[in-house]
Amino acid sequence: MTLALAPPMDSVFEQSSRPSATTALLFPGAGGHAGCDLNLVWAIAPDLAARAVVEVGADPFKRAELGSRFRQPAIYCASIAAWMRMGRPETGFTAGYSTGEFAALAVAGAFSVEEGLRLVALRGRLLQEAFEDAPPGGMIRVSGMSEQAVHALRRRHGLVLAADNCPGEIVLAGDSIAIWAACTDAVAQGGHCLRLEVPRTLHPASLSAAAAEFEAALHDADIGRPRPGIFSCTTATPIDDVRARLLEGMVKPIEWRSTLLALHEAGARKFVNVGPCDWMGDLVRRTLPAVELGWARAA
Repeated sequence: MTLALAPPMDSVFEQSSRPSATTALLFPGAGGHAGCDLNLVWAIAPDLAARAVVEVGADPFKRAELGSRFRQPAIYCASIAAWMRMGRPETGFTAGYSTGEFAALAVAGAFSVEEGLRLVALRGRLLQEAFEDAPPGGMIRVSGMSEQAVHALRRRHGLVLAADNCPGEIVLAGDSIAIWAACTDAVAQGGHCLRLEVPRTLHPASLSAAAAEFEAALHDADIGRPRPGIFSCTTATPIDDVRARLLEGMVKPIEWRSTLLALHEAGARKFVNVGPCDWMGDLVRRTLPAVELGWARAA
């Protein structure tokens, strides 16, 4: 099966090019799913789609807009379906953005696709419940400012780092008043501030119960050692302890820029976004503009 490649830059590899030891498969998180046809999972991996309905208690592909309970397992299944359509390749490197780390670990052999779906479905439900109980807040994507200026802005307004996506794009989170003040401050400094569609913000305190239940599930899960070459999106280092990395993924910021740089330093030269939407392709282009980039999707 050939890759369905999008040609986003001058240096792309041919559609007949096969994944290799220098290829990194990247799996997206649950954000940026708007416009993605998640129902394609039914056509490509019907058994997986049916199992998702059982795990979630409803068809998550039709309900992705209703929260993480549906969105996270839907994106997971769509990414796995895309990987299956590629021919289930084993490459030199894998990584996943937030929830995408579950798909990356399944592909890297840490657990079965079915076990990954069970864990993602539980994670999505726990996060949605915690989110509904959280105080009003939000997230902002800050761009057009130096990294130092953004972190000074974060400290000045008491915000927390949610994600460092790529050069010039950092996501901050906090309560509503602090978010409003930080946006005003950023614009005054010549930066750009995009308010994400997140009406509440999860803090470690509100996640404590969810994290405890998820930790127990991880303890009971059938998890083994993944193949070498899989990198954590929170530490930007090879995953040594699967359970620890998945647990901290609920409460620690995403260091995606550092993860991409670490993959490149380790030898990755071709980066393939495996999933229903190509929003991660832009992050790769802005972090590593000279690498070969492709998009494998369930379409």
